[in-house]
Amino acid sequence: MSLHVELSLAELNMAAAAGLWRVMKSHERGLQEKKHCATRSSWEINFGGALGELAFARAFGLYWGGDEGTFKGPDIGNKQIRTSFKSNGELVVRPGDSETQMFVLVAGSGPGFEIVGWMMGSDAMRDVYWKAKWGWDPAWFVPQADLNPINRTDDLTFPKPQARVASAAKQAQTEAAGPPAGPEPMPPVQGDEPTPF
Repeated sequence: MSLHVELSLAELNMAAAAGLWRVMKSHERGLQEKKHCATRSSWEINFGGALGELAFARAFGLYWGGDEGTFKGPDIGNKQIRTSFKSNGELVVRPGDSETQMFVLVAGSGPGFEIVGWMMGSDAMRDVYWKAKWGWDPAWFVPQADLNPINRTDDLTFPKPQARVASAAKQAQTEAAGPPAGPEPMPPVQGDEPTPF
């Protein structure tokens, strides 16, 4: 089961601006125009990536700043968001991607998108998925049927329950100990006048 997300015209514009910024920064750094795909321009790849990231963030009520320059780092939280303009597109995991990150497939070309499913990098990096297709360099192409389903009740943004319990216990200990001592206030400097705001 996938989640459907509709982006507004303003959100589409925001993703377009982020995609443009990413292309400009890539050109500034001298990165290859068609690094992973011979049939898609860097414009399509960067704009599509930004759209998918924004759609995912919107589906889960998360902040998306459209950052560029993380490349191998996670896009949102600890997740890599991969976008396909094809409704039946596959999750693409490339050599050099992290085995320990969650990869999420978002499909669509706007304004509607489907948050299709997810898979951990280590699970995606199996021989059965390794191939070259659609003009892409060889990579792991995971079909939608093999992805873990996703829905709005999934706990994708917070620590696992046992980590939350440990964190709550630590917070309770901290609260029992009382508030931490704050820094001493700074003495006023001679001639300083209080500001009206």
